[in-house]
Amino acid sequence: MADIEVISTSELSSERSVTPTIDTDPLTPQIFFGIETEPFFFLSPLFPSRISTSHFEFPNAEAAFQASKFAHNPELQSDITKTVCAKDAIEKANRWTNHISVDWEEHRIPVMKSVQMLKYAQNIQLQARLLQTGDAHLIYKSETDSFFGSGNDGQGLNHLGRILMEIRSFFKAYLGTGSLCLPRCIDLVTPPTRSVIWGPNIASEAWYPRESNALKEIAIEPAIADAPAGASAFLHSIVHGDKPWTLEVLVQLREEVKEGAEGPWVRICQDHGYGYHHSNQVVEIRLSSEHLKSSLMIDGGIYIYGFPLELRRCYVETYKHAALITLLPSGGGAHSGPEYKLIFTLWKE
Repeated sequence: MADIEVISTSELSSERSVTPTIDTDPLTPQIFFGIETEPFFFLSPLFPSRISTSHFEFPNAEAAFQASKFAHNPELQSDITKTVCAKDAIEKANRWTNHISVDWEEHRIPVMKSVQMLKYAQNIQLQARLLQTGDAHLIYKSETDSFFGSGNDGQGLNHLGRILMEIRSFFKAYLGTGSLCLPRCIDLVTPPTRSVIWGPNIASEAWYPRESNALKEIAIEPAIADAPAGASAFLHSIVHGDKPWTLEVLVQLREEVKEGAEGPWVRICQDHGYGYHHSNQVVEIRLSSEHLKSSLMIDGGIYIYGFPLELRRCYVETYKHAALITLLPSGGGAHSGPEYKLIFTLWKE
């Protein structure tokens, strides 16, 4: 299952190419990426990953890329930093086309390269996950983008995939198969991190209709970008799709924990905020072959499992509702506490 067939909805250039996306060795794994609910979405510019520059902090690489179109208009750039969802940044940039720098077309590749380098230099766990892809060909699968992606016929230039492979080669040359060594040498004190996985916008209206206006935000702690890539099991991604009140969860496992008579398991405890034990709802899911979305025989073996997490509206729109997600190597495995916490914020809190 080396090939992962996904489709992206990028709005970037629709230029065509008569050259195949990439000359592939049939023995080399291929990773297609670009849609939120499929594996390896962390490679997409839309993935939540904070990027800091000298003047701004962006919630994702797409926002930083879109803001770069307005090099002479810092007010517009500042407005883009306030977006929560990457698609909101794209929508804002599409409304301001008259303000895009006249030389943007000739600078978009080096800008994308700089943005991606910042993303993986500043987010150490994402850097490690990029290195975990080994020598696989990275292909940004997009039916609408034949410049940064593969295009609807697979003949696009795939500049984003090429940029990521170039950055991966850079890190390999200087770091080997590890990541930046400073965190391994010094205990770095960092504040708790979180990432927003849902916020009200046009793109998410199917998931949470506008007439339902109690929910302000869903966030997860720690941030998905900070999931420990070296762990035997970690949360690969968690996103909302179009199915109302359902989140799509992906878990990444290594070879040593992917099998066993008693696991691996995911335990989800939804705390309804009333302070009583009986108010909690606990669900345990054993990950099996029916949940397997992708497997790659690289970095010792990587297995990505997916399952839907169904939420109940009557609980989600309740004050202080939270969901605790714990990954267990086996049914009898013990953890000191939940590994991830979903936080639901209401407008009237």
